[in-house]
Amino acid sequence: ETVFLISLGVGACKLVGELVAAALVETVGRRSTLVGSNLLVSVLVFSIGLKFLWDWPTAIGATSLCLVMLFFSLGPGPLTFVVVNEIVPLHLRAKLVALSVFFNRLGSGTIALTFLSLKEAVGTFASFSLYAVLGLLVTLLYATVPDMRGRSLEDADAAADAADGHGHAHGHGHGHSDGHGGCEGVSECPDRSLLSLPGSGPPAEPSDAPVDGTDGARG
Repeated sequence: ETVFLISLGVGACKLVGELVAAALVETVGRRSTLVGSNLLVSVLVFSIGLKFLWDWPTAIGATSLCLVMLFFSLGPGPLTFVVVNEIVPLHLRAKLVALSVFFNRLGSGTIALTFLSLKEAVGTFASFSLYAVLGLLVTLLYATVPDMRGRSLEDADAAADAADGHGHAHGHGHGHSDGHGGCEGVSECPDRSLLSLPGSGPPAEPSDAPVDGTDGARG
């Protein structure tokens, strides 16, 4: 029953954190939310290690765990993917988002697979202390993230393209039209005919050729 209640509390804290993050992301800002929440996560992870060092009651450890999930869901959980989508150029976004998800899952899996071995090697308190130090280092990294609060996704795209050396003159597709319907500077030019709707093109110019195949003379 105790394990069930702790699991229920952790899930509730994660839900509350996500809801609060949705409300704060445009008022407090991405960078401030990430820095503040990740700093608190690091402190709370260290407190969980102290629980094992000083044999604190289980309730303190459970409360710290719930708060860790609350603040993680407030910042690093959802906002990591939001920030990546906003600060990278459009023509690199798919690859970089995929890489961020890959390394996110790789880090989570590495911690899960190595925790027991690390605990046996250096102890529980030292393990959580190491995680807390890593969290503080990540917090310093979050402090350098550009804050796109109050800016539209189009503005974020323009800023990312400008930082990458690609202005609007080349469009968001990293290329421009050559004036004949073609594309320059792109490895893959989309087939424009697939994007047009029937009847959406310019009206055809009248032809001088007779419709019925005759020379047009009428007796």
